[in-house]
Amino acid sequence: MNQKKKGRTFFAAESGKKPCGEQLFSMGLILAVCFFSFGWILFGPKETYSQEENRSLTSSLQWDLSKISDGSFQSSINDFVNDQFSGRRQLVELNADEKAALGQKDLSGNYMQQPPEGGVYLGKEGHLYEVLLPPDRTLQKNVQALADFAEKIGLPFYVMPVPSGAQEQAEWLPENAPSYDQKQALNLVQTKFDGIPNAKVLNLFDTLSLHKSSYDYYFKTDHHWNLYGAYEGYSVLTKAMGETPIPLSSYTLKDQGDFYGTLYSQALLTAQGADRFLLPYYQREEDVTQETNGQTRSGLYWESYLSEKDKYSTYLGGNHNLDVIRNPKAKSSKKLLVLRDSYFNSMTPFLADQFSEIDAVDLRHYTGDLSQYIRENGITEIAAVYSIKQLCDVNISRRLG
Repeated sequence: MNQKKKGRTFFAAESGKKPCGEQLFSMGLILAVCFFSFGWILFGPKETYSQEENRSLTSSLQWDLSKISDGSFQSSINDFVNDQFSGRRQLVELNADEKAALGQKDLSGNYMQQPPEGGVYLGKEGHLYEVLLPPDRTLQKNVQALADFAEKIGLPFYVMPVPSGAQEQAEWLPENAPSYDQKQALNLVQTKFDGIPNAKVLNLFDTLSLHKSSYDYYFKTDHHWNLYGAYEGYSVLTKAMGETPIPLSSYTLKDQGDFYGTLYSQALLTAQGADRFLLPYYQREEDVTQETNGQTRSGLYWESYLSEKDKYSTYLGGNHNLDVIRNPKAKSSKKLLVLRDSYFNSMTPFLADQFSEIDAVDLRHYTGDLSQYIRENGITEIAAVYSIKQLCDVNISRRLG
């Protein structure tokens, strides 16, 4: 009898069965964790912005039951839960590190949405690169609108399509990584502007090549060009306008510490090295002011951003609909209007010492009559400085009609 009991006891232990008390404890612990997590999501403190990802977080639920049929209600709940669960940042970083360890080339892309959103490639030499996707009709519309505007306005017009780091440093992309060849976009721009006598397309592809010099022209963690790339762009534009660029040696480059940019915000790799953020200071006399939204301030650097993650916004304070930059001590008295995206911002310290006035217009936000503005403000020359990625993604054509 005792032997049978022992056998049954032995069999129960081998089969993995647990006494009732242990089962209840395990179930209770799981339920407690679930209730705590659910309660934390609903009633805990809410984060409204992620500095690491550089984006706003979904911090409240919109109880609109009418949106159940199209799935947007369920999607909003999913976004809320994903953005507010406890330990979210650590899990996001762990997920990115796991993907990198498994050899995944592309992080954070969303190819199901329309239009699809490319992710981030893990490149060589510690570089992150934005995935370049083939453009839709937006590129065609933007280029055509710029060409039509140049022809209509009649002033000297310089077009600077800036290639992405993934284009200029293709050798550092992961092996066999798909990437749109932005030279196709450059060819489109050149074709559209061909025959417009007052317009000139500036080719930066050779200038910013990986093998051009010992400088790296792009940030490793951000989609923008760095100070050296911006200086090269300034030099090409200035020479095209018949001016002599100010040597880079005329500036003191001050290191402002670590910088983690937009591509890091998408990838969030814990082992990712930082960029160094450099600001150029002219060694000669200058008197630069920036007018934005009716307010005038001295200098171009908004130094409060140096203590934030978005250090790139130190240039001009970010993107505004209109910035008027004046320097009566500049080399040239020309008044330059620039149609631009954020790539232009890091060119401004050099351009501000070259031209007495620069009127920088961001067509994503500007709502005025551009032709009238040019007439009323005595503009003598116009430049369009846009990253090719921006021309592919954001429609500015409606502002040029």
